Amino acid sequence: MLIFILILFSLGVLSNVTMDELRFHYSRFFGKIIPERYQAWWNPGYSWQNKYKYKNEFLIWIFSTVLVWTTDAWHFFKMISLSCFFLVMLLLENKDLIWWQYLVELVVVHAAWGLVSWVGWTVYGWLSEK
Repeated sequence: MLIFILILFSLGVLSNVTMDELRFHYSRFFGKIIPERYQAWWNPGYSWQNKYKYKNEFLIWIFSTVLVWTTDAWHFFKMISLSCFFLVMLLLENKDLIWWQYLVELVVVHAAWGLVSWVGWTVYGWLSEK
């Protein structure tokens, strides 16, 4: 179990490092190795627009909240990072659950994180209009 926790922790940290590299140093590494046709998903200079490419308001909301991790590399690695850290927390807290129970708890923790984040962004958006 300890080895699995250490692997999850390391994967979470590496995903977080990848997020920072994408956001702040894209041209240093990823800009050199990612082919042009994949820039729209990898390059944060362009990829932030992916969640807004639909004309339907509901799809825009879905892809900017629940499915945001599918829209670009930065959000994908954020989901990996958070999932790893959440799983480490759940494994340390509950050592005797069955695998699917960890999965259910992981979904609940992600949903709670998403809800609180959405409220925060809504409040910041509302305050910025004042």
